[in-house]
Amino acid sequence: MNNYWQLKGEVNRSLLQDNGGSGFRQQVKQAIKTSLNNSSYNYQLLHGASIERCIFSIEVQEVCADHESRGVLFIITEKINEPEDIEQVLRIFSKIISNLLSRQDECIVNQVKFKNEQFELIDRATIAKPQEVVDLIKRREDENGNMQKNN
Repeated sequence: MNNYWQLKGEVNRSLLQDNGGSGFRQQVKQAIKTSLNNSSYNYQLLHGASIERCIFSIEVQEVCADHESRGVLFIITEKINEPEDIEQVLRIFSKIISNLLSRQDECIVNQVKFKNEQFELIDRATIAKPQEVVDLIKRREDENGNMQKNN
């Protein structure tokens, strides 16, 4: 548990935007960027002052676009040798994540479309108009009526 808290200070949401940081933080950042920029799997040993870990990272691609990225799946763990099938396992997990994200996007789009359709179904005649607008419409109709009588 103590090791988790050591990493929490090093790896957080601001990691990729931060230009500073320790050597360990920079190593994690570089490993993630390598996977993202090269659209590839990456395994790297990480060395810090009192932390020795390894990182496995792989790009999470868009479902229908092979060359567009949704992000990076990365796992930091105790220092271990690279498992033989880890790249294939991470590819499967990244595809699962990509499909879940795509499904979530689709759900949001469908909700917006449904709400727009519901709005279109409102009978515009039943929308209450301010009295000023009603008076203006009546005046315009009267003016148009008087103009037509004079012609």
